[in-house]
Amino acid sequence: MADYLTKITLDGTDVTDYVANYDVDKRNHNQENDKATLNFDLSILSSISIELGQTIIVTRGLITSTDKVEFKGKIINIDEGRDNVEYEIVCRNTLWELKTKLLRKSYDYNIDPEAGKISAIIEDLFDRVSVD
Repeated sequence: MADYLTKITLDGTDVTDYVANYDVDKRNHNQENDKATLNFDLSILSSISIELGQTIIVTRGLITSTDKVEFKGKIINIDEGRDNVEYEIVCRNTLWELKTKLLRKSYDYNIDPEAGKISAIIEDLFDRVSVD
C-alpha cells in the first residue's frame, strides 16, 4: 500500500517539516473532523509564531499532498515546551464553533449580497462565527 503525502499549513505557511506528529479526531463516523492535535518541534519558534485563533489546514493525498483536506480549523489551545522538545497545539473545526453558538440572521433574497444562494449564506455564517 502506498504512503500518503501530507501537507500542514499554519495561516498559509507550510509547516510540515516542523510537525513531529499529529492526530485528527474523527467523530460521528468520519462525517466531521472536529479536533486535531499537532506536536511541533520547538525549532518552529525560530521561524514562525504560533498564536490562538490561527488557522491550521491538514491535507493528504496519494498523488499530491493537497488532494484532500483532512482537517481545517483554528488553534484553541497551546501547550508550550512539552518535555522541552515539542510544542503541542489543539485545534477545532469551524463547524464546531457553529454548533456551540447561537446565531440569528435573516437573509432577504432581494437586498442581501448573498441573493438567496445557500453556499453564500453558509460562508457568511462562518465569517460571522469567526469574527465573534
